[in-house]
Amino acid sequence: MRYRPLVLLLLFALIGCSTSAPEKPTATEDTLSDIPDDQLRKMVDDALRYTFNERELSLDVNAAWQILHGALPFGMNFQVQNGDASVPAMQWVLDGNQMKGWTLRHGAKDLPGGRRGLKMVMEPGTKTGQGHEDQWLAVMSQCDLSKDQKIAFQGQDYQLWDVVQQSMWDVFPGKECSWSLIALTRYLDNFDQSWQSSDGETWTLERMLQMEADEPLEMSACGGTHRLIGMTMALDAYQERGGTVEGPWEDAEKKIVGAIETAQQFQQPDGSFSTNYFSRPGTSADLALRINTTGHTLEFLALSLPPERLSEPWVERAVVQLCKLFQKTKPIPLECGSLYHAAHGLMEYRERRFGPWTYPEQ
Repeated sequence: MRYRPLVLLLLFALIGCSTSAPEKPTATEDTLSDIPDDQLRKMVDDALRYTFNERELSLDVNAAWQILHGALPFGMNFQVQNGDASVPAMQWVLDGNQMKGWTLRHGAKDLPGGRRGLKMVMEPGTKTGQGHEDQWLAVMSQCDLSKDQKIAFQGQDYQLWDVVQQSMWDVFPGKECSWSLIALTRYLDNFDQSWQSSDGETWTLERMLQMEADEPLEMSACGGTHRLIGMTMALDAYQERGGTVEGPWEDAEKKIVGAIETAQQFQQPDGSFSTNYFSRPGTSADLALRINTTGHTLEFLALSLPPERLSEPWVERAVVQLCKLFQKTKPIPLECGSLYHAAHGLMEYRERRFGPWTYPEQ
C-alpha cells in the first residue's frame, strides 16, 4: 500500500516507523566467505550498541507496543525517555506509572491460592497496546522476572503470578498460545499439572503445545516465527527437566526441525532469509522488510539451534547480513517490532555463541 507523504509523517509520529529507500540485494564476497570470530562478534556488538544507545523512544510519543518490544533484547536495562530524563521502561509500568497501551484490569476472583487475577487487555491492530494474548506476560518472563514480582495497579499490589493464573483461566480452544507457552514454561513448577479454565474445560501444558503444533505456520503471526519460538522455549524447558520427547512434544520438535531446514533452504544469496518466511523463497528491495523477516527468522534460529550449529557458515552469513542491514538503516526510523525482534535475535546469537554482552554506558 502506498501512502501520501503527509500520511507517512503522521504515521511516524504515532508509531515511529519508516521504510528505507529501495536497494537491490546483492551477494558479495564478504557475505559469502568465512569471517573471523572476533570480527563477527564486533559486528554484532556494534549493532546492539547502536540500537541500545541511539534508537531513542519516548513516553510522550511512543506507546507500549513500541516500547516494550525493546525489552525483548535488553530486558530490564531498556530505557525510555520521560521528558528530559531516562527511565527503565519495564520497571516504569511495573511500578504503576502510565504508558499508552499498557492497559490492565482486575481479573478473575478466587483463583488457586485465594488470589485474584490481573488481566492484560488486548488491543489488536492498534500498534499501541497488546496485540496478542499474553504478549506482555511473555515479555516480562523474558526479562527474568520472578513470579512474585510486584505489579502495581489502581492502588493494589499484584504479583506476576496473578497474570500467569489469569492466562491459565482464560485459555480456550483455538487461542493463540504462542506467548502463553513462553511464560507458562518458565513459571509452572510442574509441567504435568492440569487446571480448569473459565469455560470449565481441563487444560494441560501438553494440550496447549499440541494446539500450537497443529496450526499452519503460513497462517500465523510473522510467518509462524512466534509460534516456533513459543514451542522452542517450551520444548527446551521440558527437556531440561528430563521430559521424554513424545506425543505433543515430538510433534512440536518435528515442526521446529522442519522450519530450521526450510529457513536454510530458502536463504537468499546475500545471507538474508526469505521475505516469505517458511512458505517459499523471496527477497525484497525494502531494507526494513528484510530486517523484519531475517530478524524474526534469526531470532527463532538463535533460540532453537544447538550451540555447535550457530557457527555453521549459513547461520554466520545471516548474522553478517543482518548486521549490515542495521548499519545501512542507522539514519532511518524503523518499525519497532521489526527492529527489536531482530535485535533480540542478535542478542540471543551473541550470548549463546560468544557469551554475555556487556552493556555500554548510555
